[in-house]
Amino acid sequence: MKYPKSYAGVKKIFTAEVLKIFAYVLLFGAIISAAILAASLGIESLTDTSRIVDFSQAAQTGALTTTIIMLVFVLAALILMMTSSILYLIGIIQPIKEEPSFRFALVCVIVAYVSYIVGSILTSNSNTTMASLCNSIGSLFEFLVTINVIHGIRNLADRLNNGAVAAKGTTIFKVMIAMYSLIIIAYVTGIFTPLLSIIAYVISVILGIITYIIFLSYLSNAKKMLAKS
Repeated sequence: MKYPKSYAGVKKIFTAEVLKIFAYVLLFGAIISAAILAASLGIESLTDTSRIVDFSQAAQTGALTTTIIMLVFVLAALILMMTSSILYLIGIIQPIKEEPSFRFALVCVIVAYVSYIVGSILTSNSNTTMASLCNSIGSLFEFLVTINVIHGIRNLADRLNNGAVAAKGTTIFKVMIAMYSLIIIAYVTGIFTPLLSIIAYVISVILGIITYIIFLSYLSNAKKMLAKS
């Protein structure tokens, strides 16, 4: 194996992305549980915080089990997200000596994490404007992380004379540029033409899902390529 650290790093990044998917599934389960809980307690909106429900009332309405399930889903999702973030960070650090592109990816991922943490703190303090700005910065740097990971894998593929993996990286890069361009269009046109903004946003979401699937496939291909090198 020519690039053992890169292999170990890409493997961890792939695992981190898979864990992130499971975390989102659990969060979706928590939302469904919260909706069922709200319906059983007669709460019209999930954002209605004016009603305080104690465990005795929850038990009387048969909602205690749902409450526990919701809390388990949320806790499990948080654990998976934290594990995913740590694995992703380690996965980017490991290949740095073998491929310099991961060095800039490391800087970007740290900035992204800090931005999201600050955004969460500001959200809890009801500073929504600054929180939105921090989250936007986090999204931008998260995009740069993915770009540099793809670029790093492409460089490794070129050194290993694997044209298929290198070409796939170029395709993902183009799709990601198109997706983020549509997101920008959605934000800009939203001020003037709401309908065009919605259309652009829906297309960007679809492209985002497609890109994520291709990116996971790309990481899997890179992992196999590096294992055989």
